[in-house]
Amino acid sequence: MSSLELWFTPDVTRAVALAILHFLWQGVALAALASAAMALSRNAATRYAIAVAVLALMVAAPTMQAASSCDPVAPEQPIAASIKGVPEVEDAYAVQLRKDAFPNTIKFLDWIWPSEVATATASAIAGVVGGTITPEQAAASVQTVFDDLKAQGSWPPK
Repeated sequence: MSSLELWFTPDVTRAVALAILHFLWQGVALAALASAAMALSRNAATRYAIAVAVLALMVAAPTMQAASSCDPVAPEQPIAASIKGVPEVEDAYAVQLRKDAFPNTIKFLDWIWPSEVATATASAIAGVVGGTITPEQAAASVQTVFDDLKAQGSWPPK
């Protein structure tokens, strides 16, 4: 599966196809209006302005059509979910993406890591983003928590 296929989900493909189909009649209508307006105009500068305006409308028409056909914020099912019971998209592109992008065992590291390491990681990320610690300090703090778990015999699980 190519990266281009990942961008063109079924919703996006449908919106682009509708925009192309609608542009067939929209382009003809704009060309007819431009032809009529240019026939009535005697000034070359006015005809030029009409032609430029119609060309701009011909660029805008399919763009606006595609934007109105595709709602990017419409709620939809996630491609992959870490919470049991949350339905996932079962379209061919989503199944292929899960197969290529996620391991077949466990999808998310917080299912593998002990809760102490997950908590330390979340705190470290917050510290780096908040500017209170450096990435090196964050990595060291997570490593310390992991080393403590190993020293206590709590990791790896038995």
